[in-house]
Amino acid sequence: MTRHPRPMPARRERWWTGPRLEVAAWLAAYLAVLTLAMAAGFRMWVPWDYVNLLPRELLAERLGESVWNLHSQPPLLNLVLGGALALAGGVGGVGGTVESWLFALHALIGGVVVAATACLLLRLRIRPWLRGVVMALLVLDPAFYIFLTLFFTPLYELLWLSLAALAAHRFAERPSARAFAAFSVPVVALAYSRALFHPVWAGAALAAVAASCGNAVAASCGNAAPPAERRRIAGVLALSVALLAAWPLKNALRFGVWGFSSWQGYNLSRGLAIAPPPAWALFSWDRLPGADAARAGALALVPERFRGIPALTLTTKADGSPNWNHYAMIGMSAELGHRALAVMTHQPRKVVTKALDTYLHVFCRPPVKAGGVLWTRLFAACFPLLCAAAAWRIFKLRVADRSAAVALAFLLAAVLWVLAMALFVDGDEANRLRFSTQLALWIGAAAALEGWLPAPPAGRTVR
Repeated sequence: MTRHPRPMPARRERWWTGPRLEVAAWLAAYLAVLTLAMAAGFRMWVPWDYVNLLPRELLAERLGESVWNLHSQPPLLNLVLGGALALAGGVGGVGGTVESWLFALHALIGGVVVAATACLLLRLRIRPWLRGVVMALLVLDPAFYIFLTLFFTPLYELLWLSLAALAAHRFAERPSARAFAAFSVPVVALAYSRALFHPVWAGAALAAVAASCGNAVAASCGNAAPPAERRRIAGVLALSVALLAAWPLKNALRFGVWGFSSWQGYNLSRGLAIAPPPAWALFSWDRLPGADAARAGALALVPERFRGIPALTLTTKADGSPNWNHYAMIGMSAELGHRALAVMTHQPRKVVTKALDTYLHVFCRPPVKAGGVLWTRLFAACFPLLCAAAAWRIFKLRVADRSAAVALAFLLAAVLWVLAMALFVDGDEANRLRFSTQLALWIGAAAALEGWLPAPPAGRTVR
C-alpha cells in the first residue's frame, strides 16, 4: 500500500509581516506625530461659544431634556460632550477633566481613521509607494491634528466616512446582511453627527450600495447575494432608513421642522445679500442696536408649553455667546429660507455668483491658515480634474474590480455632495466643510493614478 505524504498546512502569515505590519507601522507613525504635536503645544479644547453646542450647564445638569429639545443640530456631538461632562463630574467615581476624556476619545478616533484608511488602500490594491503618499498626506497633515484636538464635527465625519468606505468594499466583495449593517451604522451615524450629510444623501448612499449586490454587474462578477440574503439586506436597509427619519420626524412633530437642523433656511440665505429679520439681534455675535430689547421680549416668542425648558428659552450662554437653539431661531430661519428661495427663483445669477466666489475664495483654501494663495489656486485647478479622474477609474473598475468601484463611488459621492452643499448652501465655512472629504479625494486620485501606471512585473503584486 502506497503511503502518500501528508500535505503541509498552509503557512499562516504572522502579524508582524505583510499588510498587518503596514497598518501597525502607520499607527506607530500617527502616535509619533501626535506626540510631537502635543509637545509643540497642541491641546484639547472645547469651543463652548460655538453655536453648535448647547450651554455647558444644561449638558451637565439637564442632558436628556436638552438634547431631546435640540432642534438646531443632530444630537451626537452634544451627547458625546454631555457624556464627557458626566465622566469629569465623577459619575461612578471616575473624575478627571472634560478635555482629558475628549482627548482620549479623539486620539482613539484618529487611530481608527488611520487604520481604516490603510486597510482600505490595501483592499483597493494600490501599489505601496502610492499608499505611502496617501497615508503621509493624512498622518502629516497639520489640519488632522488641529481638528483632533478641537471638539467639533470634522474628526467624527472623517471617522464615519472612512469606516463606511471600508465596509462598502467588504460588502461588495461578500454581500451579506451583516456586512451591510456594518456599512449602515457609520452612514446613519454620519447623519446624526452633522446636518451637512442630509438624510436624503445618506438614504441614497444606503440604497445604492444595497442595490449593488443584486444588479447585473454583480451577477456577471459572480458575487451577487442570493435572494434570501437580499431580503435580509432589504430589512437592514429599511431599518436604517427608519433611523434616518426618526430624528427629523421628532423635530417635525415637536417643532414643525422636518430635518436634522432648523438652520436650513439660514444656511441657504448666506451669501445672497439677504437682510436679516429683526429677530437676528438675538443670535448675532455683535451687540446690535435693539439687542437688549429683543432679549427682553424673547420669552414671548416661545410657546407656553416650552417656556420651562432652558434649552429653548436661554438667549445667551454663560460666556455671553448666543444660544442658537432658542425657539425663535426656528421662525427666523424659516423666514430667511423663504427669502432665499425667492432670490434663487427670480435672481439665479446671484446663486451662480455665490457658488463661483465660494469655490475660488473659500472652498479651495486650506482648512487651516497655511499654504496661502498658491495652494488655493493650484487646488482650484486640480480639484475638478481629480474628481473626473476618480469617476473614470470607477467606471473602468465596475467589472474588473467591482468592490473597489463601489467603495470609490461612495467616497466620490461624499466629495461631490459636500462640494454642492458648500457652494450652494453654507459657503462661509466651505474650506472646513471640505476637510472631511479631502482624504477621500486623495484616495480617489491614487486609485486613478494606479489605473494609469504600468502594471507591476509578472509575479509581483501591489501588496
